Amino acid sequence: MARKRSSRKVTATAVPIWALSILENYVDRFIRQGRLLRLSIEGISLLPGRAGLVKALHNLEAVKRNVPFNKNHPEIKRAEKDRKFAQLEVENGFPILYEQSTIAMWGLLESFVKHLLAEWIKHIVSARNIDAIKNLSIKLGEYESLDDSERCLWIIDSLDQSRSGRLKSGVNRFETLLELFELGGAVEENTRKLLFELSKVRNVIVHKSGIIDRQFVSACPWYGAIVGQKVVLNEVKWLEYAVACDRYISTIIGRVTLYFKNINQKSNMSDRPVSRIALVKVSRKNTRGLARSRRAKA
Repeated sequence: MARKRSSRKVTATAVPIWALSILENYVDRFIRQGRLLRLSIEGISLLPGRAGLVKALHNLEAVKRNVPFNKNHPEIKRAEKDRKFAQLEVENGFPILYEQSTIAMWGLLESFVKHLLAEWIKHIVSARNIDAIKNLSIKLGEYESLDDSERCLWIIDSLDQSRSGRLKSGVNRFETLLELFELGGAVEENTRKLLFELSKVRNVIVHKSGIIDRQFVSACPWYGAIVGQKVVLNEVKWLEYAVACDRYISTIIGRVTLYFKNINQKSNMSDRPVSRIALVKVSRKNTRGLARSRRAKA
């Protein structure tokens, strides 16, 4: 049976070039992260067979030179160590790679929202005049030492701190900021739940050495975790998080697109050029490719 293609496309009509650029940049970064994970898994999966090849080549070289075969040659020993490590990773489902990619996934979401909003207040005049920004306490010396882009990012960071953003989990981490600039809105329930879980899993990996504590069990009872157990990530769980990120980024892109359709651009933006180019599709091409490659090896 032919695989049904996703019909969901995200386009940006009349979105300013500066906004289109940052959206495309972060979509591309998420895609490249998935591709890097897939290539890493495929590469490590090949290593168990490499040790035998290295040993055979050294044996052949010894025969050609008519010298004794040195089984303790550094290259042979290193290849054998790599073989054992790679075999263990393959058998366990690449938990280290999935842990690191999960951490990076959440970091990209944080960076995406903050840099989008920093560019937002840089280019949209009305965004600079909201009460939340007017009420910020500014260390003048620190602020004056920054360039324009750095000042905008500093403002977003300060807004985040003033709203205890680091203490929030899941999409609440971002919606608190987005709603200040008319970019907040509804988030599909399953996406909200998965991103909440992603943020909690990321914190356990980074701050608890991957060991599940009572706080995690209480926050995510559906996860079925046990206190003291090590969180183990696999392809299935990683794909769930990747799809949730994909959907949330698509949601934000949709809000940005709608915003620029509904406002008088000339009176609210300092950036006049407008792009009519369709925004790159937020696809799951790489996550599908990862799943296919893993199934082919099964």
